[in-house]
Amino acid sequence: MEIDYNYIKLILEEIKMMQDPYAESGVIYKKYLDVTDGSDRNFIFHWHLIIENGLLSKNNGPIHDLKTSGLISSPQDPMRLISVNPSIRLTNIGIEFLSSLQEPEILNLIMDKFKNEGFSAIMDVSKKLAVKLISKKLESVIL
Repeated sequence: MEIDYNYIKLILEEIKMMQDPYAESGVIYKKYLDVTDGSDRNFIFHWHLIIENGLLSKNNGPIHDLKTSGLISSPQDPMRLISVNPSIRLTNIGIEFLSSLQEPEILNLIMDKFKNEGFSAIMDVSKKLAVKLISKKLESVIL
């Protein structure tokens, strides 16, 4: 399965919009897992990436895996999931990564030139591109 940064951006944006200061994970899980078209597999793939890269936390601690994100999978069928729906939030890393993905120039460059790189490399690249973009904006304000 290929990493879809537009899809990750969409999920992160939904969480950010729901935060007050936390988002109810059950709303996200219902939307992306209560489906019959097989798209739940795409969600789980990308949810793992979001979790593994520290983009989310709970109101009472970090999220390390599916279980701490509130999804418990059956040992016999990993796609058979029970949700316990903890309150979640974007971490600072998650907010920074989402901000980078929301810049069309950065997202297009990632999708065009770097889409085959690993997720952590993309996070580094997006941060460097965001810093360059902010520097350009700062120059135009100062001069």
